Amino acid sequence: MKNRWFVWLLFAILSVSLAACGTPRKSAFSPRAKFGATHESYLNLLRWREFRSAAVYYTEPRREKYLSKVQDVEEFQVTEAELVKTDYLEETREMDTEVVVKYYLLSSPRVRSLELKQRWAYFPGSGFESGQWFITTPFTGFPVDSDSP
Repeated sequence: MKNRWFVWLLFAILSVSLAACGTPRKSAFSPRAKFGATHESYLNLLRWREFRSAAVYYTEPRREKYLSKVQDVEEFQVTEAELVKTDYLEETREMDTEVVVKYYLLSSPRVRSLELKQRWAYFPGSGFESGQWFITTPFTGFPVDSDSP
């Protein structure tokens, strides 16, 4: 009789454990959860002045224009890039962001701030390919002269 209760208890515990393992965690695979790592990678590229590498985060139609605007930015030196605001639009899988980039120009030692307002969109993958986030807003360019704000 004692063994029978033990078997039932063991069976119940195993059933619950297996059911928990088989249920995917929706939040871990959601577009919103993936955004944080993607955006942090983008900010790191800005911080380290890897502007050409950051082009991969722009959609194809915006990428060439972005690359043309960051080609001659030797004067522009980044000291900090920080995400200050996000707004997730669930129905369209888009994220509006505000990033503050602190920078100085080699010709002027004063640290200034540049606010980048960007819209990111999630493009789902197919099959085993996971989806990706891309910037869909046009890039306005970095200030490259000391008369800029």
